[in-house]
Amino acid sequence: MSVHSIVRPSTRALLLACAAAALVPVAHAQEPVGDDEASITVTGRRISQSSEAIGEDKVSNVVAVTREALLSAPSGISGLKMLEQLPGFNVQTDGALGLYEFGNSVQTRAFNLDQIGFIVDGIPTGRSDAFGGSPVFRYVDNENLGVVEAAVGAGDVSLPSYSTLGPVVQYNSIAPQEDMGLFVSQSFGDFGLKRTFIRASTGQVGPFRAYVSRTKLDSDLWRGVGTVDREHWEAQLHADLGGDSWARFKFVSNDFFDYDSPTLSRTLYNSATPDVGGNTGRDRGYIAVVPNSTPGFAPVAGGPAFSNSNYTYTYNLALNVRKDKLYGGTVHLGIADGVWAEATGYYEDKGGYGVSPDSYANSLLQYTRQTAAGLALTAPRGTQYGLSTVGGDRYGLTTKLHWDMGAHSVEAGLWVEVDSYNRTQRASTRPTDRLPARPTWTNSSMRGAIISRNDIRRRRSSRTAFP
Repeated sequence: MSVHSIVRPSTRALLLACAAAALVPVAHAQEPVGDDEASITVTGRRISQSSEAIGEDKVSNVVAVTREALLSAPSGISGLKMLEQLPGFNVQTDGALGLYEFGNSVQTRAFNLDQIGFIVDGIPTGRSDAFGGSPVFRYVDNENLGVVEAAVGAGDVSLPSYSTLGPVVQYNSIAPQEDMGLFVSQSFGDFGLKRTFIRASTGQVGPFRAYVSRTKLDSDLWRGVGTVDREHWEAQLHADLGGDSWARFKFVSNDFFDYDSPTLSRTLYNSATPDVGGNTGRDRGYIAVVPNSTPGFAPVAGGPAFSNSNYTYTYNLALNVRKDKLYGGTVHLGIADGVWAEATGYYEDKGGYGVSPDSYANSLLQYTRQTAAGLALTAPRGTQYGLSTVGGDRYGLTTKLHWDMGAHSVEAGLWVEVDSYNRTQRASTRPTDRLPARPTWTNSSMRGAIISRNDIRRRRSSRTAFP
């Protein structure tokens, strides 16, 4: 992609061009052509068109990433990590693709990720909380995006946003193409990365055109034992209603499963003392399950099998599963020249769970305290895991009436939304007591006695929230 600028040849312009070439070694300038005016083309990696990058014809400070920039990014990179290409955004992620939901950090000016609003095709995405929220990268694939536009200061007050204190980021999808076609892309990388993207387009069929796409990504963790698995579906139907009127229907399904990596502080990174798996530095990570006869994994004195605290460092006890679906429909009606009305309805279904380890010593402490308080519980039988489930739905409607009045525009709108979610927690010593399609313990002796869902280890509350 190119950035075009019209300049008049002069000594000053020549000095500026030389300075730019020296400061940006990856850019290349073409020779000026013509007599009175010349066009200098500067080509850089993932740099947007200048008019879009600085937000011309916008009330607030707006920056944007164009489709060409999105497609030039590494395959599989998350939609959130793409924001690092925008001026004013500082994005840090755990891993090159930014897929680990609990390892994302975004800063723009004085605002962090929880204070930035996100919108996908006119649909607000809700909270950015990875547990019970609606992070935007669950609902977008770069191949299906037309532009990502961000207001880094005061956001557009006419846009619906759940949590913004200023910045708003809009993800706008491409419209279905008019010709029938099939697009296939496959990528391979380090750590067993394999990603396949397929999009099938119907082309124009009467007043309708549509596409459906599927993305499948599989990869090993970049440190420690474990995998990342993501299956993402998107579908869009566009209907021409005559004149300037149209309707759009959208569907997104995201199925995400990954194993965790332990927190790595600078002290641990620089430490010469290896972890339980014998690794140091960037190689520190959870290990595979080993028999309790392994040195360092013997049961504690008087304790059951697999009661050694080192078992909390095994990968099977730290994972995340998210299953989300988003449905949306937009109707745009052209009323008169420069006057139009638009309404968007949406429904989101959220579900998933997370697993984290709990040492035998801590489980025994909680068991002792709660039984002393009169609660009927089952004694811990070894290293346990805590299973936290989350579910809920979110639905709403946005409306807008727009009227162009010469050099000015007037808009009025309404936004209503209901967001409910519930969270439960329970503890178990049976790692196979989860979704049967997911990996389980490799050492069958660790499964222990079969535990029913009524075999309670610890009491915690179930929470339901209605913002």
